[in-house]
Amino acid sequence: MVYLLAAMADVNDVYRNPVEASQVNIVGVANVLEAARRNSIRRVILASTTWVYELASEADATEASPFYVGKAEHRYTAQKVAAELFCQSYQKMYGQNFTILRYGIPYGPRARGGTVLAVFVKRAFEG
Repeated sequence: MVYLLAAMADVNDVYRNPVEASQVNIVGVANVLEAARRNSIRRVILASTTWVYELASEADATEASPFYVGKAEHRYTAQKVAAELFCQSYQKMYGQNFTILRYGIPYGPRARGGTVLAVFVKRAFEG
């Protein structure tokens, strides 16, 4: 089993460097999937994002909800959807098993400073 956690995950970096981010977030996933296929790895577990749920047709989206890729408003979301589609196509074409985990925004001591929770905590400490 391979856990694919690597990504350019800071949306500001993705915005500033869209080509480099695509290389990491899309082509990197394709490379891992191909390596897994060639080496008979049972399953690839992909770290995606809850942001893909913004593409759902209904507000209370589930795993079965259809997504409309044309609704992607940020390159990061588009890249993660593309990565998920690569997983699906590898499963259909080569039988490569996968699991997609759609993580939310991380928080804690090393959280990205621009996220809402980090901003609120900083402001609270500043009074």
